[in-house]
Amino acid sequence: MKDIVRIKSVMTPFPYSIDAHQSLSEARALMDEHQIRHLPVRDGEQLLGVLSDRELQLVIERTRGEAVFPEPKVKDAISDQVYIVDLQTPLAEVAEKMSERRIGSTLVTKAGKLVGVFTVTDACRCLASFLVTGDFDPDPLQKRAAIS
Repeated sequence: MKDIVRIKSVMTPFPYSIDAHQSLSEARALMDEHQIRHLPVRDGEQLLGVLSDRELQLVIERTRGEAVFPEPKVKDAISDQVYIVDLQTPLAEVAEKMSERRIGSTLVTKAGKLVGVFTVTDACRCLASFLVTGDFDPDPLQKRAAIS
């Protein structure tokens, strides 16, 4: 019997996140600096959602050329379709829910604390590994320390 692949073995651990009350320009700078497209949003320790590059671009385009004061905050642009799972959740379950909900990312927690993010890019990396090797081995995908 094959082992069940858990989300913890394929997620991106220790993701950058941003406070909901920070400005969208701060979010843009953080996303650009770290070359990420999904930014978990928190209010203190509470996870509120995810700011995607796409959502951020929509707000920027909508307000282009306008003097917007005060500057919009991250909380004004986040998706209300946040999907949060535990570290031990099976990858197949996460992939199925992401597909059903048509969302691009999942926040991963341990004891209620953010420990990772799983995106469509991560899913494509998993699929590519499977197609090349004919087997799923998360170890080559691990460019970072595992969280137990």
